[in-house]
Amino acid sequence: MADEPLLPEDGASISLETPLFNVAEKDEPLIHKAVTKRSQEAPSVRPSAEEYGLFVSSAWRLCQSNPREWLRQEQRNMSMYRTGAGVHKSSSMKTMSPIRKAMSVPRPRPNPAGTPQRQIQRPARAPKATPKLAALDGFERQLYTPPRSSADGTPAPTRQRLTAPTREDSNFEALPDLTPPLESLPPHNRSLQMDWRGNPLSIEHEPHFEKLHPAEAKLASTLRLTPAIYLSSKRRIFIEKVRRTQIGKEFRKTDSQKACKIDVNKASKLWTAFDKVGWFERRWIEPHMDKEITIEP
Repeated sequence: MADEPLLPEDGASISLETPLFNVAEKDEPLIHKAVTKRSQEAPSVRPSAEEYGLFVSSAWRLCQSNPREWLRQEQRNMSMYRTGAGVHKSSSMKTMSPIRKAMSVPRPRPNPAGTPQRQIQRPARAPKATPKLAALDGFERQLYTPPRSSADGTPAPTRQRLTAPTREDSNFEALPDLTPPLESLPPHNRSLQMDWRGNPLSIEHEPHFEKLHPAEAKLASTLRLTPAIYLSSKRRIFIEKVRRTQIGKEFRKTDSQKACKIDVNKASKLWTAFDKVGWFERRWIEPHMDKEITIEP
């Protein structure tokens, strides 16, 4: 096969920008063959002959401008397709072993010819109803006891009512009074002021209200304590304070909570209020250090 002449025979000048071979003319049969091969595809995805020619001429121009870089780029593209990096696959399928891939494919259950598939229809499950709470007349517990029959055949009662023990501690007169004198408080009612949730309790008409200092009355009202319960809690706190001072131990909030029979948060407020006015100082405890304190629990 004879090669084509590189230069014209008439010796005419040739531009250096003009290629020796007309690439477009040489590739026309290839372009026509590629377009014909994809003629069965939809027009929206099938490229035309002009688009093929544009692609070939662009690829040739890139190759001519920087052949080395163009070759590296094509090698990178081919390596991506060989390794599958250009194909969108799920990460779980890529890392899954062939055995697990085969097991993950659902297999149809064997069904003999002519045997209809049995469909199990389960009744709709009704939502569970929230049990309603019965309203009680008081804070009494009802314990269930199994029915028993007596000797004469009379059935025994099936329920037994047990009264819960009360936490009200209002008998302050049965406790020794080791509290500091009320004259040690300022004349105003703000010295024992504390914050508490809820509205204050009206205690002006409660028994023993006259035994409270104005600051104590405001504190008891804020903590929603009756005067009797406040006085009992106050005496229990100072009894425990004297006890622990006698044995050389510190008196903390937790000790006042254990000594009182009221809410622990209210007992902590009482401890803070008494400590703020200096009622836990040694001078108020010293007169009772030699006393032997015995009270009923």
